[in-house]
Amino acid sequence: MKKSVVAEWRRYEDRYRLMGSVCLLCKENFFPRVTHCVRCGSSDVRDRLFLREGEIYSFSKIHVSPEQFQKQVPYYVALIKLDNGPVISSQIVDVGSEKLFVGMRVYAVFRKVSGTGEQALTYGIKFRLTKK
Repeated sequence: MKKSVVAEWRRYEDRYRLMGSVCLLCKENFFPRVTHCVRCGSSDVRDRLFLREGEIYSFSKIHVSPEQFQKQVPYYVALIKLDNGPVISSQIVDVGSEKLFVGMRVYAVFRKVSGTGEQALTYGIKFRLTKK
């Protein structure tokens, strides 16, 4: 029996959810998950599901990219401060003629990351500007 691609992806919630960790000793948040706190060294960490919203902390417009992303050029990559979590790095998608600026609100979406033709498609989390 052939395995379902969707079922296989759902086995790994880190691929489609913002699942990270929080240190119970120093309260530091981490994404992706960690087994020990990078800040204080404690092994007392628990899983934490972060909210899918945040704001742009910093960003860059990419004009020269790795080969697998050349069809997307130009595109934006940003550091995003999640509302209840750490600062993470992600691509900003669906940016039209509007100008990006620090502090803009964004939310997580599930999008294709790579793969075309005979390559397997890879999906993951990217961010999109919040509509006003």
